[in-house]
Amino acid sequence: MLEVIIEIIKFESLYIVPLLTFIVLFFYAYFTYVIAKDVNEPVVSAIFEQVGKEPHLRLSILNNSKVETESLVKIKIKTKQDTFEFSKGDYGGQYPWRVQPFTKYSGNFELKNENIKNEKGESLWDFVKLKEIDSAQILLYLKYRKSGIGGWKEYKPYLWTYNFKTNSFWQDIHRN
Repeated sequence: MLEVIIEIIKFESLYIVPLLTFIVLFFYAYFTYVIAKDVNEPVVSAIFEQVGKEPHLRLSILNNSKVETESLVKIKIKTKQDTFEFSKGDYGGQYPWRVQPFTKYSGNFELKNENIKNEKGESLWDFVKLKEIDSAQILLYLKYRKSGIGGWKEYKPYLWTYNFKTNSFWQDIHRN
């Protein structure tokens, strides 16, 4: 009887080891695919920072993936009464920012710049001065994709607050 049980165990072990090996190889192949797929997906983020004590802001787009990306940036400055929307150029969502893999691309602008205009032709600084704005929320809308491939992915708007009287600038963690 004992010999029969030993023969059964030997027989089943011939099938169990290859079955377990197949299961382990299947999981290895699947998770290798998942990791490789994630690396080829674009991962883009944005950082705003104040340059000096003047109302001068720098925007940086970071590409943390292995593929070249395109990003569209749209900036709106929102007060309690009104909204100033960049209408043209790099900050108006008109031209894509191309960012190479694992790099950062930066641009900057001064809030006092007379060339930054909305669709009404009003400059940003006139908008601030004429309406006697103390502080405003700056919203950054970011869309991104692999360069020339596929549809755009969009983040919820990034939100910062700028105080024009004290020239202070901070990110608001309570995003829209």
